Amino acid sequence: EGDAPVLPADVSLSSDDPNGSETLHWQGVLLQRTASSLHLVLPRLTTSEVESLVGCGPFCLTRHASAIPFERCQAAIDILTEPALQAGTVSSLLRDLLVKSHSPSFVVDNAAPSVPMASSLAAVAATAPLYAGERRSKGDIKKALDAVTAESAPLNPTQVHVIRSALQRTLTLIQGPPGTGKTRTAAALVATAAALNHGATGEGSGVLAVAPSNIAADELLRGVHALGVRAVRVGQPASVSEELREFTLDAIVGKDRRVQEAREALKTAQDTAGGARVAA
Repeated sequence: EGDAPVLPADVSLSSDDPNGSETLHWQGVLLQRTASSLHLVLPRLTTSEVESLVGCGPFCLTRHASAIPFERCQAAIDILTEPALQAGTVSSLLRDLLVKSHSPSFVVDNAAPSVPMASSLAAVAATAPLYAGERRSKGDIKKALDAVTAESAPLNPTQVHVIRSALQRTLTLIQGPPGTGKTRTAAALVATAAALNHGATGEGSGVLAVAPSNIAADELLRGVHALGVRAVRVGQPASVSEELREFTLDAIVGKDRRVQEAREALKTAQDTAGGARVAA
């Protein structure tokens, strides 16, 4: 009822058990909606669960907020605040900045806080990052940003200032009301960081861009792809917009010749076994 949900959408499927009074529940992703059908992606089910699903009906389909992002955020916080966390696992500067801004009394291994004051936290945030192992000048950043956005609609002066400033800092918070171009700014920022991180020699690491929801991640992917960035979307393909699934890790790996050969070998083995199940 009401507005059609934005697809893909997290949903719960429920029905009364025909053999009893128990209500059965499944959680999955609503992948496609047509005039006469709904296409759902459900987790791997046991044989008994499949039999229960086939014998059930009618069904109740409810859209809900997935608990997975919350659980992952909670796990990340638990790791970040673990006193025994090895120094090489995460940047000690960012750890101090993120954790102590919420809990000033946080101390690792009962040692004296390395960044105890707000002024020190601000200094950490303002520290210039490394790109391809070296610090870049304002001129380098301007040149990279100009090259990335040369063939796209021009950014406004505020967006340009924000991007240049953010690329000279370890941590930046960008705020703005809806419609002010935050996603476009973020895409240009990521694309410029990727260009800087790639290095003049063509060697270097990539850039990790994260978002709080699948919809936000898809919007960011659209933005960086429009700027010519070779991006890989990590996550369940069913949770990615249909037109972007070719950029998922699963789709890219699936195009690899070795993967295709392995699939052909598996199919041949299954056919030879007379339909018996052969696991990869």
